[in-house]
Amino acid sequence: MIDTIVRALAVYRLSRAIAQEAGPFLIFARLREFSDRYSGDLYWMSKGVRCPFCISFWLAFALSPTKPVRALAIAGLVAGILNVENALEAYSRFVDKN
Repeated sequence: MIDTIVRALAVYRLSRAIAQEAGPFLIFARLREFSDRYSGDLYWMSKGVRCPFCISFWLAFALSPTKPVRALAIAGLVAGILNVENALEAYSRFVDKN
């Protein structure tokens, strides 16, 4: 149980970093630029690299390749964390407007 939670937090942090941060030595920014430049007909790949929710599924399966049920649990936990984060951001914007 604790192992799954720790993996979910790691996947959350890494997926946010890949999708929205520059990263050390601009590695994540270069990854997004590379996907934009070379995705061609694979438009979904370019969009997917910028989506923490999308990346979290791939990272969850990478961290638990032999246990797909655990990977789905990790991805579900990350989805929940991202939804809470988005709700807090929306609430913060609402409070700032009023």
